[in-house]
Amino acid sequence: MNQAIIKESSPFTPGKPVPREFFEGREQEFSRAVQIIKKTASGNPENIYVSGERGIGKSSFTNLVKIYAEEKEKFLTAYASLGGISELEDMIEKVFSCLVQDNRDRSFFGNLKQMFKEHIKEVGIGQLSIQLDFSEKDKKAMLNGFLPLLSRIFEDLKDRKGILIVLDDINGLAKNPKFANYLKSLVDENAVSRKPLPFSLIICSLPERKEELILAQESVARIFHPLSLNKMGDEEVEKFYRRIFKSVNYQCDDKALGVMNLFSGGLPMLMQEIGEAVYYHDSDMHIDIEDADNGIMKAAQIVGEKYLQPKVLKAIRSSTYHSILAKLSKGEGLHYIFSREEMRKEFTASEKKVFDNFLRKMKSLGVIVQNEKTGTYRFATLLYPIYIGMQAKYKLPLGWNEV
Repeated sequence: MNQAIIKESSPFTPGKPVPREFFEGREQEFSRAVQIIKKTASGNPENIYVSGERGIGKSSFTNLVKIYAEEKEKFLTAYASLGGISELEDMIEKVFSCLVQDNRDRSFFGNLKQMFKEHIKEVGIGQLSIQLDFSEKDKKAMLNGFLPLLSRIFEDLKDRKGILIVLDDINGLAKNPKFANYLKSLVDENAVSRKPLPFSLIICSLPERKEELILAQESVARIFHPLSLNKMGDEEVEKFYRRIFKSVNYQCDDKALGVMNLFSGGLPMLMQEIGEAVYYHDSDMHIDIEDADNGIMKAAQIVGEKYLQPKVLKAIRSSTYHSILAKLSKGEGLHYIFSREEMRKEFTASEKKVFDNFLRKMKSLGVIVQNEKTGTYRFATLLYPIYIGMQAKYKLPLGWNEV
């Protein structure tokens, strides 16, 4: 019987933060974040802005910083994923819900629960799931009195040295101009108070969301320490794969590691997807090149279905556009930057004919963005060229008719 059929679980965690025992790289960034947390603990509050492309590992990195602050510096922490939220009042409700929910196993949970007892909903079977429900009037009051409320909580928890709140997935809020101004007023209010609250805020987003916030309120660049996450190096990727496969007593050939490294592109999200697909394909606890090839082919399909919007897939799977994209995806560097004029030299007559329409289409879909230098472009995220490279190597079917 094929062992892949009976495997119950994978050591890989696609779609979730990486467990800290398998976290690899980011030493300099983590060291910088630790310094900032320590400054906050000593009474000099500082804040962090973590930015990077999709799949670069922002959530995993930020979660590791949160764990450090909680366990080593004795901070009260909360991790709020704000997808779908665009109003400040809803953000505040989510933040305090996460503050209570994330600390349900802590010794001081009773104090938190007592403070919000009139607003708590207890949902779920087994492990307690908590949600806070506030009236619109309460949410407005909490928004205006955010720092005083945090101060009350902090004073009530005698063994905590500070507070760390992470705001992740701020796509909706970044488009609300009130959000940037609220961040500035919040940070400045704490900084000029007689006794600043030892409170750190971490925002985690795509680079373009950060740019939107700075355009709305230029002081955002001043009040946050920037931490930009780039793709991981080949050695870090290899160590990651070796460590995880070793944890389940798997052997992994160098050639297999090489092709897995190549197609992960240094993106932790793709590393997880490829690793899991390869793991489930293998049947003898020995990862060879055949296992890697078959796993990567499956991972390419999964990546396309999970991470690329259907409208984008429809465009990049058209025959002419796919041919153009395959040539563009061979570019060098982190963002696969390419020049319009240089690329036209490599195109066939039919490709040249549709290239300008192609650029307009890809820009409207968010696949390609204008680069700083006139006449140059780049892929909005590394996911696109890497996925296209997978398609080309493994000859995956295009699936749709030409657009």
